[in-house]
Amino acid sequence: MGAALEIDGVDVFVEGDGEESIVMIHGWPDTYRLWDAQAAFFKDRYRCVRFTLPGFDIGKPRRALSLAETMSIFKDIVERTCPGRRVILMLHDWGCAFGYQFAMRNPSLVAKIVGVDIGDAGTRAAG
Repeated sequence: MGAALEIDGVDVFVEGDGEESIVMIHGWPDTYRLWDAQAAFFKDRYRCVRFTLPGFDIGKPRRALSLAETMSIFKDIVERTCPGRRVILMLHDWGCAFGYQFAMRNPSLVAKIVGVDIGDAGTRAAG
């Protein structure tokens, strides 16, 4: 695994040297390890940034955060790991809710969004 650093109490893992960066945000109840295969695949062409959502890391004290606090942490992570660059957000499950909020609040920091396993509640037949 590449470099690890702590930002706002969150362990952040950075792999790869590409010009473009992919910030990977997992869903519930996962951790940054959800993205192991994707980081291994993409790190030759992209800079992959991943972390366990604040409050989800069982190795750290539990903490509740507001959405505004969570967005502030995400912004710090993006600005410190990818300074001066727009990022691709790769979002999974409930990570989509956080990632979409981040993109809406910080459009100048986001180039693209890739949503994975975002659910299909609107297409299910009523039962």
